[in-house]
Amino acid sequence: MNINSEFQSQNLQEEAPSGANQQENTQKSLMKFKLSYEIVQDYCQAFLEFSLSKIAMTYLQKLLENEPLCLEEFIQIARQSKHQVNSLKSLKRFLVEKERDSAQIRAWKRVFRGICQVFLNNFCVNWIFKVDPGNKMKYLKLRRKMLKVVLHTQVQLQ
Repeated sequence: MNINSEFQSQNLQEEAPSGANQQENTQKSLMKFKLSYEIVQDYCQAFLEFSLSKIAMTYLQKLLENEPLCLEEFIQIARQSKHQVNSLKSLKRFLVEKERDSAQIRAWKRVFRGICQVFLNNFCVNWIFKVDPGNKMKYLKLRRKMLKVVLHTQVQLQ
């Protein structure tokens, strides 16, 4: 009986730290999730800010050549949308063309998708080093995922 009680008390003592470790792991994963969410928000805002910047204008003019949309209309819609894009879900709403969208909105989404690609391919790394040098590896890892999101959005028929 003595041996069993000692064995049970040892098991209880061993489980206590694991419960503490589990709580620490949960807090760490929540912090990672919060950081990832903040990084996605930063990317979404960077896409819109870049699309409104002077640097993007030459790219925008090239992207708008084959679209029924003028530069002023693109800028107006981008300014109106600036605070609506703050998550991956909302970003996808701004990238995916839907059947019920007007021709102007579809054109805006195609151009916005193109300017996001330009940003991710050409300007993103410089932006990462300016925004948060301490988390640059996390931004770089998420850059690939964001590029996949931008590249693999398709027309949804609804």
